Amino acid sequence: PLGTCTHVLTWVHVPRGTEEVRIIPKLMSALKTNAFVRYLSLERCGLGKAEGIELSAALRRNAALRVVDVEANALDGEVVCMIAEALEANPNSGIEKLYLARQEQMLGHAAEESLARFVQASTTLETLSVECESAQLRGAIDRCSAEHRQKTGAA
Repeated sequence: PLGTCTHVLTWVHVPRGTEEVRIIPKLMSALKTNAFVRYLSLERCGLGKAEGIELSAALRRNAALRVVDVEANALDGEVVCMIAEALEANPNSGIEKLYLARQEQMLGHAAEESLARFVQASTTLETLSVECESAQLRGAIDRCSAEHRQKTGAA
């Protein structure tokens, strides 16, 4: 019976250069209703605009994820804006760590502003990894980290 399963998938990593091109759309669709996966690692796996849009739609609804790593992909500023806005709009989001650094291009002012608003609104975010030129975003990240360290007593 289904109720006797004691093993739950909580960590998903899609390796670099994944041959199965259909896996990302299927994964994004599943994440919309996911209740178990806590850690999503999509670093260096070729995410582009289309996959980023799907990810933002999943993050708008997902309440289980705690860590999202999409570093070193080809997400543009528009997609990063959508990701930040989706997380900010999701009252059940529990994202603690968001890794966005090392995209193929700089994100731009609009994406940095969206990330700053998300960081300021978030009550769970501990870590945001992103290259930024905006002093506002850098300040928001630093304040968020300092507040979390104070709350948890971490050094």
